[in-house]
Amino acid sequence: MQLGKDGLVRPSSKPTAMVHESGLIVGQHVDPSSEREALKPMLEQHAAACRQMPKTVLLDAGFASLSMLALMVERDIDVLCPIGNDEPAAVADSPSKPFNTSRNKTFIAARADAN
Repeated sequence: MQLGKDGLVRPSSKPTAMVHESGLIVGQHVDPSSEREALKPMLEQHAAACRQMPKTVLLDAGFASLSMLALMVERDIDVLCPIGNDEPAAVADSPSKPFNTSRNKTFIAARADAN
């Protein structure tokens, strides 16, 4: 269940798709409450469809988490993922983040082979 913008509580689900750079859908998953939970099953579907893990993934801010970064390092996948504007200023202003956009969003740009 999720509170809607209109204040009403409704059943919810988070459908998520993984799309190859060619435009082919190589993974899909529906979770009752979290798109983050879709990442691991979709990576496995990508590996089955393409016979390898993706080298790089581009994710929206809904996926930003330490567990996502750990999964990307574990699978040796480069990742580009913004952190939403609701992050604390201490995180958004951290010098360890590689770059900021002009729309006041901070991005995580991590190479899987980085030390």
